[in-house]
Amino acid sequence: MTRESLILAYHSLDDTGSVVSTRPEKFRQQMRSLSDSGIPVVAMDRVTQTPGSVAITFDDGYSSVLEHGAPILARYGFSATTFVVTGQCGKNNDWDQRGRMIPKLSLMSWSQLRELLAAGLSVGSHTHSHPRLNAQNVREELERSKCEMEAHLGFRPTSFCYPYGEADAAVRRTAGEFFDWACCSDLAYTRPDADRCWLPRIDAYYAPANLATLLTPAGRLYLAARGILRGVNRWLPR
Repeated sequence: MTRESLILAYHSLDDTGSVVSTRPEKFRQQMRSLSDSGIPVVAMDRVTQTPGSVAITFDDGYSSVLEHGAPILARYGFSATTFVVTGQCGKNNDWDQRGRMIPKLSLMSWSQLRELLAAGLSVGSHTHSHPRLNAQNVREELERSKCEMEAHLGFRPTSFCYPYGEADAAVRRTAGEFFDWACCSDLAYTRPDADRCWLPRIDAYYAPANLATLLTPAGRLYLAARGILRGVNRWLPR
């Protein structure tokens, strides 16, 4: 039995074809493949304790998660965690309009987030304003996001996701003071001994329709190749 698990990272569920978008029909196929495979789909706080499992996450808090994602997840009895940018609730992803080819997409309001919670999904923090975190802004961003969620949703979140998937050692240490778990964007599997403040995830942009293949030897080779290509692309001149 494999000791590795997967944390899947989605953003929006829509048909725009952008790098933050997964078609709702593809998401439906992926969830059906997980259900048919018998692979355990667990909450994020259990993924390191459940070898061979899958956890599902969504970044930013797009309205499409409630519209398309929640009904599909409910059909298969799957849990998921949505990381929200508290200062943008009910607005849009305007941080993505700064030189990036990403469409303007609506984000859930606080009332919609309460609907999401009522549907059985979890909510975590993705900061207050989605900045690149550093020693100067990290504490204010994390504390403000927790306070906003407590005021509007009635609880302080225990999970977190770094904006842009990035954080230096100091930011990671601070995240560990505020949250039990924190996710990054490293394209890798999750092991039982993974750093709780640096949990790698598989971006849905790279995921096939049959998610079960990712836990096979062929799937591991595929992700290793994608990881190399992504690393090369980051170093190419823009």
